[in-house]
Amino acid sequence: MSLAPVTEEQRRCIEADINYDEDQMKKKIIQVKDWMKQQPHLPQVPDTIAEKKIRSCLLGTKLSTEITKHKIDTFYSMRQQLPEIFLNRDPTQKDIRESVDVIRFFPSAELTPDGVRVCIMSFNGEKGKKFVTKDLKALYRRILAITDARIQQDEICRGDYLVIDCKGFYSSHLTELPWTLILKFASLTQEGLPVRVKGIFAINAPGYVEAASNILKPVFRRKIQNRIQIFHGDHKNLYKYIPKRILPSDFGGDAPSVEESSREWQKTIESMYDFLIEDEKRITDESKRPTESRNDCGQIFGVNGTFNKLTID
Repeated sequence: MSLAPVTEEQRRCIEADINYDEDQMKKKIIQVKDWMKQQPHLPQVPDTIAEKKIRSCLLGTKLSTEITKHKIDTFYSMRQQLPEIFLNRDPTQKDIRESVDVIRFFPSAELTPDGVRVCIMSFNGEKGKKFVTKDLKALYRRILAITDARIQQDEICRGDYLVIDCKGFYSSHLTELPWTLILKFASLTQEGLPVRVKGIFAINAPGYVEAASNILKPVFRRKIQNRIQIFHGDHKNLYKYIPKRILPSDFGGDAPSVEESSREWQKTIESMYDFLIEDEKRITDESKRPTESRNDCGQIFGVNGTFNKLTID
């Protein structure tokens, strides 16, 4: 699945938002790439891959070299934290393929007029399709692979809207899901992925979705917390933020259906099999980390704590 080319209008919006400067971008890419090569604990990354990752991080941090360094360090460090998610990269595994029918996820092909990418997640609520922990873990691995696909396509955008269709999210999920894993994944990816969250919209949300939101909110920075909106109504609430032409047909839009797009992105990450398997080997060697280099890898609530002390009421 290919991302649509960025229009001149979208590019102007993106560049104005992040104070983009091409000369500065080139200099900063070289600066961060040289820094990476000087870090004994970081893996050796081919220049072409490193440059795209650095560029993506710089775009997501408004060209901040220091935050970009932190994200890259965290990106490779977090694989130590959740190896079952971050080091299990074969996209053809049975659980990943099966999860596509249970939890749909994909980014829109087009950007909004002001340069935001729209990511859709929905749950298949049909009888026998209720998602469980293994589907959630497979979803996380798909999300990471799709993120790599976006980076390798040299994507430029202002950030992401995440739309979550809560049909198929049941009250029993509040007690059945592995919230420690969910919180840790959310925290690590916030610190390590080159994504700017411009808004999170939950639609078709039953009342108990508020409880799920309250569990997750403390992980996110205040700015992101303020960008979470829960709509108890349907997709029509999205139209003031996202043009209908970008939304899937399930949401009254002009784009392909949620199921069709999700399956197309699965084909895309399967086509990246060799890249993903090779990339799995790229991980920090913490025994070589310089003493002055510290990375808490996105500790929950911003403190040095332990996840197994976390309790969910």
